[in-house]
Amino acid sequence: MLKKEISDVLKQTAIFIVFLFALPAFLVFTNIIVPEPQPYFSVFFPLFQFGLLSWAFFMGASLFSVEQGQRGMEYLLSLPFSRYKLAGLKILPRFISILLFYIVFLIIYLGEGTNHAALSLVSFTTIYFSFYLISLSLSASSDNFLVLFVVSLFSLFIFLGLGLFIFWLVVKMKGYIYYDVEISPFITGELESFIVIFIPFIAFCLLLPLLVAFILSIKKFDIRPSRVYNMRFIKFLAPLFVLGLLVSFFFAHKIVYIGESEYYLTRNYKLIEHNYYSGLKIYDGKEVHKIQDEISYYYPFAEKNQYVYGEMYDTILRIDTSDYSVDILYDATKEAVWGGPWMYRQTIAFTERKWNYTKRQSILIGHLILIDEPSKKIKRIPLDTSPVKGYYNLRIFGAGQSNGNQFWLESGRKYDVGMHVFRLWEDGRVEDLGKTRKYPAYINHLLITYSEKEIIVLKEKEGQFEEIQRIPNPKDYTFGLGWYGYWGYLGA
Repeated sequence: MLKKEISDVLKQTAIFIVFLFALPAFLVFTNIIVPEPQPYFSVFFPLFQFGLLSWAFFMGASLFSVEQGQRGMEYLLSLPFSRYKLAGLKILPRFISILLFYIVFLIIYLGEGTNHAALSLVSFTTIYFSFYLISLSLSASSDNFLVLFVVSLFSLFIFLGLGLFIFWLVVKMKGYIYYDVEISPFITGELESFIVIFIPFIAFCLLLPLLVAFILSIKKFDIRPSRVYNMRFIKFLAPLFVLGLLVSFFFAHKIVYIGESEYYLTRNYKLIEHNYYSGLKIYDGKEVHKIQDEISYYYPFAEKNQYVYGEMYDTILRIDTSDYSVDILYDATKEAVWGGPWMYRQTIAFTERKWNYTKRQSILIGHLILIDEPSKKIKRIPLDTSPVKGYYNLRIFGAGQSNGNQFWLESGRKYDVGMHVFRLWEDGRVEDLGKTRKYPAYINHLLITYSEKEIIVLKEKEGQFEEIQRIPNPKDYTFGLGWYGYWGYLGA
């Protein structure tokens, strides 16, 4: 019997291969669908993918099609084989065919096929094997091939929809309220790593009940009307499907983890957690307080009393950790604040910048912004920007006074020059204080910069910075006041 099944599958495979190569050639030659001349392969490979999906259905659903077409079911069931052995002999050559065609697909896809694929590797693999397993599980449910196709295709859409729904539900349950659940990344293959793990686990949980119900039902398969078999199949499938859904939710909840969370522990031991997709939460040791404002990006740069100050793109925020309210101290319109606001006493300072999309760098446009924190009054000081022309990633990292005049220290990079330190005065002057290899720091009137092998310590005296010590730095240490992330310091 196995030889007969192999012979049937080989005949069907030969017809399928001829059709696969002939259809693209016909379309290229006649330009019926493709209006302009296209290379044969660019037309062949997308059709090859959809052809394989049809083949997956056919190999699953055609388990008993030959016997049903020749009215030989009674003879088939009279053979001296158990129902399981009978099903196994018919499934084996079809499953091998499915695997061989998939290997051929992989070879072509990993070669030239990537640029011409209609479906990504992940989406095609998922749909291909799912369609085969679904049609296989339903193959004994009807002797009408068209009915099997409609039911299998509908079940495939139900399966994909359930997977998407489970993902969406878990995303919302875990608080990722700013994460957009879309279908397009699945089609194009632009997936995050956890989704690549999520898909096979959920597919296994949702498809296994169909296969188990098929295995349990086929044991008593006979020539009685299909409805008798289908009632038995549904009786097994219903509880297994519910169990599969519950297990899939369990796995999904374990697997789905979107974005990296960042944490900041306040001086009164409250933990601020920020995630790009779930926003801002504050843990007070007893419960979690969700900040209702939409805060997709947040970096704290200072703390005073119960307040924590942070930046969000073009906005300066103040969070009250006693009542968990958010106050906006500065909201730019055309200009943007990016990196390194600094708080000195009761004043928040930063330079106002515009984002240059062509050169991908922030450009100083000429103002030092000072915010008086108690009154929220904003002072804009025009700056002499010539010393910082061409520098990017400008950010303030310290402040002080000299001869009664306030100054702010800022670092910035420039291509082919490296990083420099600048001093901004309240009267608008800008001084270049020299080069540093790494991000500088200003601690207790000491300016710390870096050469290739040394830490350079300078002390402010009568408006000037004088070098007082050079410290060997073979291990490349960096000093800073509460380094947070990559773009800013936490000021005191």
